[in-house]
Amino acid sequence: MSLKLSEVVWNAAGQTPCVLLDPGLLTVLAHMKLISHCSAKWLFLCPCKLPEKGPKSEQLNKMNFGPWISCERMAVLHGGFLLAEKQYHPKTLAALNKSEWGTIGQHVIRAFEESCKIISDPGEKTQWKKKVIAFIWAKVLSFKPDTSGNDVDHKWKSDIFFSVHTMIPNVNYVTLLELVKSLQASELFVQLLMALPPERSVSELKTFADHALNEVSLTDIDFFLDLWQEIMKYKKEQQDEIDSVFAAEACRFLSDVGDEFSQSPKRFKPNNESGVLDSPGICIPGILFDCLQMMVSSIVSLKFKCCALANLAQMLFTTMLSETDYYLPIDLYLQKLAIVISVWNASSEQQSDEKCSVAKVKEAEKVVRSAHTASNYKLSNTTRIFGLQVFSELLHSWSLELKEATDLTAEYTYQRYRMIDCFVCFNKILSSYRSFPDLSEADKECAADVCQTITDFLENLSFPVLEGKAILFAVAVIIIDERMDRYKEVCSVFASASSWASSTEEWISCIERNKVIFTEQNLVLKLIAAVMSEACLGSSNDKLKRIMAVTLDCFSELSVVDQNSILVHIISAYGPKGLCTRTGIPEDFQKELNLSFNCITQSEGDLTITKAASSVARVLLLHPEATLQKACHLAVVNLGAQKLLAEILKNLLAPSAKECSSSVTLGSLLIGCLKEAAWEKLTSDIEVTQFLDFLSSLMQPYESSCPLLCPNDVVKHFVLPHLMENYSNLELSLQILKRALHQDSGKQLTEQWIINTSPFPLVFSLCCLLDGFIKCWQEGSGEVHPPSIETRDLLIYVLEQICSLAEQVAAAFPETRSRSLLWLHRKTENLDWTVRLRLRSIYCGYFKNEVPSTLFEVCKLSDYEWSPLNISEYGQGTGLLAWMECCCSSADVMEEMISSLNVDQKNPDEINMFSKGFLIALVQVMPWCSQNEWKRLAYVVKKLLQKEYLHVPYTLEYVTVMPLLNLRPFACELQFSVLLLRAFQFLCSKSCSDWLPVQGWTYVAKLYSNSISDVLESVKSKCTLQETNEDQNANLAQECIFVFIQLFCHVLHITVMMPEGTTEPLYVLALKVLSQYEAQCMMDNSAIQALTRANEKYFLQSIAEHMKNEEQRTTLLQKISKF
Repeated sequence: MSLKLSEVVWNAAGQTPCVLLDPGLLTVLAHMKLISHCSAKWLFLCPCKLPEKGPKSEQLNKMNFGPWISCERMAVLHGGFLLAEKQYHPKTLAALNKSEWGTIGQHVIRAFEESCKIISDPGEKTQWKKKVIAFIWAKVLSFKPDTSGNDVDHKWKSDIFFSVHTMIPNVNYVTLLELVKSLQASELFVQLLMALPPERSVSELKTFADHALNEVSLTDIDFFLDLWQEIMKYKKEQQDEIDSVFAAEACRFLSDVGDEFSQSPKRFKPNNESGVLDSPGICIPGILFDCLQMMVSSIVSLKFKCCALANLAQMLFTTMLSETDYYLPIDLYLQKLAIVISVWNASSEQQSDEKCSVAKVKEAEKVVRSAHTASNYKLSNTTRIFGLQVFSELLHSWSLELKEATDLTAEYTYQRYRMIDCFVCFNKILSSYRSFPDLSEADKECAADVCQTITDFLENLSFPVLEGKAILFAVAVIIIDERMDRYKEVCSVFASASSWASSTEEWISCIERNKVIFTEQNLVLKLIAAVMSEACLGSSNDKLKRIMAVTLDCFSELSVVDQNSILVHIISAYGPKGLCTRTGIPEDFQKELNLSFNCITQSEGDLTITKAASSVARVLLLHPEATLQKACHLAVVNLGAQKLLAEILKNLLAPSAKECSSSVTLGSLLIGCLKEAAWEKLTSDIEVTQFLDFLSSLMQPYESSCPLLCPNDVVKHFVLPHLMENYSNLELSLQILKRALHQDSGKQLTEQWIINTSPFPLVFSLCCLLDGFIKCWQEGSGEVHPPSIETRDLLIYVLEQICSLAEQVAAAFPETRSRSLLWLHRKTENLDWTVRLRLRSIYCGYFKNEVPSTLFEVCKLSDYEWSPLNISEYGQGTGLLAWMECCCSSADVMEEMISSLNVDQKNPDEINMFSKGFLIALVQVMPWCSQNEWKRLAYVVKKLLQKEYLHVPYTLEYVTVMPLLNLRPFACELQFSVLLLRAFQFLCSKSCSDWLPVQGWTYVAKLYSNSISDVLESVKSKCTLQETNEDQNANLAQECIFVFIQLFCHVLHITVMMPEGTTEPLYVLALKVLSQYEAQCMMDNSAIQALTRANEKYFLQSIAEHMKNEEQRTTLLQKISKF
């Protein structure tokens, strides 16, 4: 590997690679043949070749020398050591005594200060100071008095500090420790010390204690106490690259040198009587306790006494804590930080122009954290008792002096404040410590004595009061801006501090700068509270807008789940108008609302639900009611948007919908918005369908959560109020009820919404509605309008579903079943018997099927299940009418009626009378049948025709020539058509002409058209089945053509009889019959088919000429003319 030595030694990129070196180093470099040119003072190094492999090359690969070596600074430092060595000559610096440092060490200190002048960045200056301490400490650890020249080659390859150490003469611990003391670098020294393995750090601290106790001075005491504080403030997380590299090299040196480096003139000897050395290893707190006890006679200053007692109390207190025992609440934590900084500002030693800087807050953090969190050290009972004894002795000795000095009228200094704070905390834990079961009586007595001493000392003393909140606010801002310890908790205090929000603009500015860390649910809620508070205080619009804007920005960045919880809280706390309840509606709210929904409706294909929900959430927070109304309106009028909008609302609101505790729940708010924005404004069938789809989606559960709208609530608001006599919105209400019932399909009864409410009142209401359909063709008066017959099928379907559920509920609660059924039976007594018959599934086993007594004249019914009623409207001869109405009620009743029909087929008179009575009953029932009921009756007619109970003679009124065809396969279809023709002849006669209004005639025309359409399909299917038989194909085609002509004639016959304006369904049916005729004619391959078609065409034209409506007649004739 090719490398420049200048890069290895100095890394002087962009600088002249020169350095002032001593003659010893020149000799080493010359021996290694690395020098190309040398003058008297300056050495210039040229490129060199390093070994390809080996320990040194591996270290160089791992280490970037850039942060470590600076040739210019090392040159200056090197000069200082040369001057110190020259002045101390003939002795070497390795033999320097503590008392000699004041004279000799000044050269090194000045050189260091000179090297710092070229560094502008404070952080870099601190790093440089730490590197210098690391260099010198490593030099001390690596020093071997008997090192020979032969060892140079080994060091060159293995010592990563070789390039620096060759520039520094051999020194001892005196130089290291005195330099650290002079530079006031206790914190840096502790960081390097703690990077060592525990046993090595203890050993090095013992050396420091030995040095401090030698010729103790005030600066030694200050240095010792300061170092102690830094040890307590140290956190392992502080370790950086310098610490790691130094620790690795120091361990290597220490393993080589052993204890030979201990050169202090006076060895540190712990007090054996204290018992600190009873354990296998001496701990750091024990060394500090013992050193303080040995130094106590030299401590005279009041400041040092306060600091010594504070250190003792803090270390004893924190070593008794566990990780979770004691934790400062964030409010108290902030207050302590502010007080510490205030005390510093008040102290003459800490005066500065900046009252609260980042550096001060960081240092205050270390102080407060170290005083109130568990220590890195755990003391043995022996060491702890020794520490308590030392503390007790010192407090007894100094208490009077300290108490007088800390009188309420005296000015507080930092160390005095710190002492009192530590005493209070220590005293609290001592009370519980005395109750430990594993303590001896002597230990308990010692703890009790210390506790009492502290109590007596603290009597009539108080903490300094924090004057003003400005310093507290400044501290909070710095912690948030710099992301210091516990900044998230500080954010919580900051967001909820209404006094700060109302008193300073910096509060808003801080949140704006740090929006990213305020994007948490609890913080956004606190910001919302601040917005509402400011609105109540009447803050300026600009300020309110800023707070609102930053709150909305933070809210927008939350997850959908968090947004959901906040929205539910806002609706519960502030009602349907949300933030606008107090702030008023922003000027641009409507614009933002439109933009949010336009983005969704215009790009729904590419938009995920989460992204769409996020775009709506912002306006939903501002004004929930207006936003929901907008969503409901768009779900109805914007084609295809209903399901996406429902998913968005469920995504935002459903997970926490049940948590709404106020009177304005999400469900009630959404229902109100649906009524306001959609229910009253549906103008088309498409909008109705979209509304129903939207409502159905909202009733569906969202993932594992409850539905946003409970079916029970939907029924309560959209169905029950409309089951009234005036029948307003009845069909829509029934559609909603149908959708609500479908939500529970496949669920157990206990999981269905119907279980939460009694279904029997709902059954009764639906029965009342069904009973009212008897009046469906009566003219309405005022606001009361009869129900539409088209709604009857829907009502019957819903009633059947509710009856099925009611039957399950009754079975599930047998204790109330009889009472519920009795109530329902009594309530329905005055309703039409056909309505009560539909409840037979519920009544089964409790009540018989009550029918008109005349029904028993035509049926053989069981007395066990059927009961006769004397109904005045059903006199003699109305048995078939009652029978037919029973057939309409349900499929199972219809089958029972057909099977129980009592007709003697061998008696022609009875068959004839039955057929005439059947026709009359059919005329009476038909106009009041729903579509499904009419299909059921059509099925009954076909069954009776097949069984030959019903005699329908087929006349030849529309046959000009006797057809030689086999019409037996189509006998049922032709008879059914003729039966309907006869029924309409009755219905259109003068005696029945006033039965129906125009709508009624149109409705029966639809029923007839549907039935004949089914007949057409039946004929067509029979033709298709016979197509494979070629011999009969032509004949079959002619038969089908004959049937189609007959049907056409029957349709036009009825059309002519019908009132004007009611024949549109029949006209459409006539066109359909002609189309089928034309298609069948194309399949006729008979020899005379041309002649036959001409005759048929003439006949059809003659029939069509009878159409009253000129436009319809013209269209039919044109179509026939094209055949």
